[in-house]
Amino acid sequence: MVSCCIMVTAQPPKGIHWTKDGSGYYESDASGIVLHSFPGDTKKTIIDAKNNAVATTKKTINDGRQWVKNNEKVSFQLKNVRINENTKYSNLFWLQEQPTEGMYKVANPHLRILPEISTSFPVVFTLEIEGQTIDFVKNICYKFNNPDDGETYIPFTVLPKVTSTITPEVVIFKDTQPKNVTVSITAHTAGIQGTVALCYPTEWKVTPKEIPFEIANKNETKNVTFTVYPAQKETTEHGGDLGKAKRKTARPIAVKRAMHVVFRSDNAKGSTSFIRKNQSIRSVLQKESKRFYVKLYKVAICGNHIHMCVKAKTKEGFKNFLRATSGQIAKLSKIKLWSTIPYTRIIEWGKAFKEVIQYVHKNELETRGLIPYTPRKRKRPQVNF
Repeated sequence: MVSCCIMVTAQPPKGIHWTKDGSGYYESDASGIVLHSFPGDTKKTIIDAKNNAVATTKKTINDGRQWVKNNEKVSFQLKNVRINENTKYSNLFWLQEQPTEGMYKVANPHLRILPEISTSFPVVFTLEIEGQTIDFVKNICYKFNNPDDGETYIPFTVLPKVTSTITPEVVIFKDTQPKNVTVSITAHTAGIQGTVALCYPTEWKVTPKEIPFEIANKNETKNVTFTVYPAQKETTEHGGDLGKAKRKTARPIAVKRAMHVVFRSDNAKGSTSFIRKNQSIRSVLQKESKRFYVKLYKVAICGNHIHMCVKAKTKEGFKNFLRATSGQIAKLSKIKLWSTIPYTRIIEWGKAFKEVIQYVHKNELETRGLIPYTPRKRKRPQVNF
């Protein structure tokens, strides 16, 4: 047996509003605004057709009350309103806490689902109709008509005594040429002075480092200009032929990427050829790589040069690895071996790493006579990085 219970309730037409307790609803018709009450659907006119108030419809602001009529525009003014001195400055809620790398930090989980936070200074409008109150909460904002954007709303914000903006907002450096950045400083109170400086990466350079400013009048804006120099292009190569007739510079070392290392000696030939000491040199490389935590991916010991593809755990360990291996290999030869310092190049993972591994392997096969030797230019192999 299947039973069905049907409950019928009054469904008011569109354009009406229920009373707060749900015992009736307000409807606008030719006679004005009418209150329908249940049970019995009794009707009572609240506002007549001439917009005269028939019942108690009022608005209250602070301690004053004001009667309003249907479709009547009423303006209110609040004067001498002071904000708590401990009020925080207005800001987007995801920028209020220090972000982590690549992530914003929002401690309050209820805020994370919101597109933005409503103003902290809401205005509550209370309508009293037939003894029932209805509250409308509105945010404070400045409304105006913009010729380009149309109707525009600017929310109420709490600002510090001085604010600044950067022009242009986004600067793209396609090369290492410097660019000018202008900072506009606006005073929100009279008699402001201080200094302004840019925050920038340690590899970059900004001149001057800071600029003093002084603004006498409220709402006055002053512009200052900085010159920003981007970081220079990363140097990935060092030593070998690059070190000839050049000033001494620091060797670039990577610990998160691989490196191509080449020991070369024009004196390693005949009885002092590296091939004759292949096993001894390999033993030195294996021993020192374990000692200084350097991983050997591929090694090729040729006639007058040695190729290695390695990865270092620490920069200092890699420096010690180069010193120890070059010194011990020179002892094995018992001659003045090195005319240039070891050549190193930082390698990106992926295609570049694969090409270097293949290049080192090709040198090894040619040395063993397993494949024909391919003449190459005196310059180091060109690999795209």
